[in-house]
Amino acid sequence: MNELIVFFFEAIIIVIAGVLFVGLIALFFDAILPRVAKEEKSYNDRIKKIFKEGEYFNVRLSDGQQIENVRYDKTVNLMQDQGWPECLFAVMRDANNRKILVRLNSVRVMQGTNVVGDKSN
Repeated sequence: MNELIVFFFEAIIIVIAGVLFVGLIALFFDAILPRVAKEEKSYNDRIKKIFKEGEYFNVRLSDGQQIENVRYDKTVNLMQDQGWPECLFAVMRDANNRKILVRLNSVRVMQGTNVVGDKSN
């Protein structure tokens, strides 16, 4: 009888350990992996097809501000739990290679310009 109780006790411990393991794996795939945004790569690939290497733009934002002579670098997705509402930012670079973050839903117009330094005007 003692052996049966020990067997059930060990079986319960193994089941609890299995449930905890499955729970931790589910937590990892639900909470950790989405932060490594899979769609970020696809956004970058789709957007890079639109922008040519070395192409510069004047960007007009929804508040009327204009950013001149910037080129597209990449897209960054900030998750909601990092203190921002979830949204996409475009990382643009100016002629001095400084980063400019632009929230994509605030962009109203992007007008292509000549490459900075191009003397063909």
